[in-house]
Amino acid sequence: MPKRSSGNRSGGNRSGGNRTGGNRSGGNRTGGNRTGGNRSGGNSVGGSSAAAFLRSLAPGTPNVNIQFDGGGVSGVFVGTFQGTDGRGNFLFTNLASRTTNVVLPGITRIAADQINAASI
Repeated sequence: MPKRSSGNRSGGNRSGGNRTGGNRSGGNRTGGNRTGGNRSGGNSVGGSSAAAFLRSLAPGTPNVNIQFDGGGVSGVFVGTFQGTDGRGNFLFTNLASRTTNVVLPGITRIAADQINAASI
């Protein structure tokens, strides 16, 4: 019966097994909030990006969720986006809160700096 000299292979360890360039320099996104590419129920942005997101929507877009402060009413509302007026306010129709059952019938104007987040 032939005798085995060793169980270890002399070339078994790879000298180049560790990757020195494993971290991608462009892996972090600096603009994590998307302002376009509308997918139903997918996009959500906050802060000043909310205004840019809303400007990208077509008038008549239904089921737009917004969170805003001001006017004695605040919270999360859903309504139909109707565009902007000449002063930069966003226009919505039939805003309704799902949590407080408050309904704002007709056209509601909301200043851009009062909107904290928006999604569709």
